[in-house]
Amino acid sequence: MPDHERIGDGPVLSEAQEQQLLAYLDDRLSPDERSGVDAWLARDADLRRLLDEHRRTWELLGELPVPDEASPGAGFRENTVQRAHREERLRQRGARRRAMGVLAAAALVMALVLVLRDRPEPWARLTPEERHIVQNLELLENFDLLQQFETELDLAADVEALQAFEGELTETLR
Repeated sequence: MPDHERIGDGPVLSEAQEQQLLAYLDDRLSPDERSGVDAWLARDADLRRLLDEHRRTWELLGELPVPDEASPGAGFRENTVQRAHREERLRQRGARRRAMGVLAAAALVMALVLVLRDRPEPWARLTPEERHIVQNLELLENFDLLQQFETELDLAADVEALQAFEGELTETLR
């Protein structure tokens, strides 16, 4: 039997190792397999502790009351089949509801496309004057600022004109 990993205080066995150890407890091993497990137990104290834990668990399970009948109740098969049918109907109903939801969403999208397809563009409803206003909206929003610049430019032009006039007047007076 190959060695096992250790995590914390006890061994961690592979599925095959665990099955072999349980078969050992249940006395289901051939003599060769049993002697292999005996050798494995002889060299591994953690494995012996794990085997003892399994033994105690099996003993506790053996103390549980056993039902009078070894087989399930008479209605077990019928109840199980009914439950399976009921769950299948619920699953199908859920699938139908999801499909209906998808179809309703698709129908809504199609209706919106049809309604919006025939609507004129917003520009088409505007008069030429309104289109001109919308196209020059940025200028209109900044109209006050533009007027201020225009006033400053006019003043600058007036100052220039006055300076030129002063220059001419000075030459004329000389």
